[in-house]
Amino acid sequence: MTPFAYREEMRVWHTGKAYLAFEQRTWQTDSEKAGREIHGELGYLRCREDGGLELMVAMAPGHVEVSTGAIKGTRITLSSDGVVDTPSAAPVSAVTRTWWLEDDILRYELEMSALAQPMTWHLAAELRRV
Repeated sequence: MTPFAYREEMRVWHTGKAYLAFEQRTWQTDSEKAGREIHGELGYLRCREDGGLELMVAMAPGHVEVSTGAIKGTRITLSSDGVVDTPSAAPVSAVTRTWWLEDDILRYELEMSALAQPMTWHLAAELRRV
């Protein structure tokens, strides 16, 4: 994947139940394509009674991910139990996400197995509250 500059926004809100809702959007910021949305996700992070977590997320490029994981210290780590692709989407077979909060900065790393390639680091970001 060719490196590119982008801007990202993530919103997380409590629903009043045992889960959080989130929305993530990404826009390209370089070249003539500045302002073009290049990724979006909508989903829910559910807390299980046993302390585990479940993530359900729909991605604009045509994927639906179901992941499970846990909280250890200040980190949330989730690994996909399954990814379903729409017929027109590039194939994604697995995703691993790690989120953690340091001071007022939400950091995350994402690994992915896509296009018949093995699981590999995909991206990392630091998100600041505005």
